[in-house]
Amino acid sequence: MSSLQRHRYGATNPALFAQDATVLIEIGDMVYLDSGKIWPASHYTAQSSLALTQAAFHAKFAGVSAERNRMGLTDPLGITDLRVDVEGTFEFDCDAATFETSDLVGPAAGSGAAIVNQKVAAVSATKYAVGRVQRREPSNVTKVLVRIFSVVMLGGTLAPDA
Repeated sequence: MSSLQRHRYGATNPALFAQDATVLIEIGDMVYLDSGKIWPASHYTAQSSLALTQAAFHAKFAGVSAERNRMGLTDPLGITDLRVDVEGTFEFDCDAATFETSDLVGPAAGSGAAIVNQKVAAVSATKYAVGRVQRREPSNVTKVLVRIFSVVMLGGTLAPDA
């Protein structure tokens, strides 16, 4: 998916993370921290099930990329870090579904147990989630407002499961 500014409102409290310039990261990608660098969600190694992949991704969730990396290029200013929003409300794509305010969402499935960069799906517990729905959607929608919580930077303060 191409770069798409997904931030809609709220403080983003950006942080700067090292990144691998050989892996494309687009604006709006959910990213995770591993080995001292951020990576796009689709780069996450799929586990034996989608739920296990979502849970493992949750534990390393850094936030949403606010910049597109300069894949394969050297920045003339020597900047190697990428800005990642660790809080705020973002509009993510989703499969047609209804949502209640405060529903939990996590990264959506790609192929098999893999996950995708800029799409979310309802999840059943905080251990799979990257955020909570911010606006009730009683009719099927394909975009949903989500308040994200970086587990890496904020401890994933999604509140306990109901």
